[in-house]
Amino acid sequence: MPMYSVAFPVDGLTSDQKREIAGAVTRIHAAVTGAPESFVHTSFEAFAAGDYFVGGEPAGPIVITGRIRAGRSDGDKQRILRELAAAVADITGRPLAEVATIVRDVPSKYIFEGGQLMPEPGQEDAWLARLGGGPTTEELAVRHFEAWKKGDVEAIAADYAPDAVLVNGFGAITGREAIADFYRRVFTEWFPAEVREAIEFGRPLVDGDTAFLEWHGGPASYAADTLVIRDGRKQYQSFAAVFTS
Repeated sequence: MPMYSVAFPVDGLTSDQKREIAGAVTRIHAAVTGAPESFVHTSFEAFAAGDYFVGGEPAGPIVITGRIRAGRSDGDKQRILRELAAAVADITGRPLAEVATIVRDVPSKYIFEGGQLMPEPGQEDAWLARLGGGPTTEELAVRHFEAWKKGDVEAIAADYAPDAVLVNGFGAITGREAIADFYRRVFTEWFPAEVREAIEFGRPLVDGDTAFLEWHGGPASYAADTLVIRDGRKQYQSFAAVFTS
């Protein structure tokens, strides 16, 4: 899910055109909704001459019907309609008037795929993690510290849950944006690029959804981070260090 079907006249599309249309459907849906491209299904259904009528007369349009999870805005759905029609007209060389697009809402609770009910829009990460498509605890931990070494605040923040909590000597910092602001301060005041170059990280010790990592360098003679992962996101983090200066 989402599932798009393309109805077309027999011999009306080549194999290459089908592939191009499937690619366009996938890219447009993902770009407009933010859903992973791996979610998008596209199928093709050919109809014979005399099997399709418009106004009671035989016709041969291309009709794309998309069944998508309910919850998308009207603006997003209308953008999908327009962009799909334009893409198919461009790929096939047909006039835009011969391409019809339809989007129908389906509540997530009525869609079963991958052995589980589909998530609500915006909750795909947890669904993918349960499916086995999300990063492992170790992968997230390694990614976190690689981004830390580079001072890449955006990459660090992207893997936190929206309501994540970071606990350190300053207290508890709650929320992805607040944590990002804290890291901007870290990389400006205590660990600028020339200091981070001296940092040496160990390998994360992982047990289930928890990762622990020790490191040292710069003003820290010893430091340790603990990350707790929930549904493919950094949910909790604690940090402690011994500073020499």
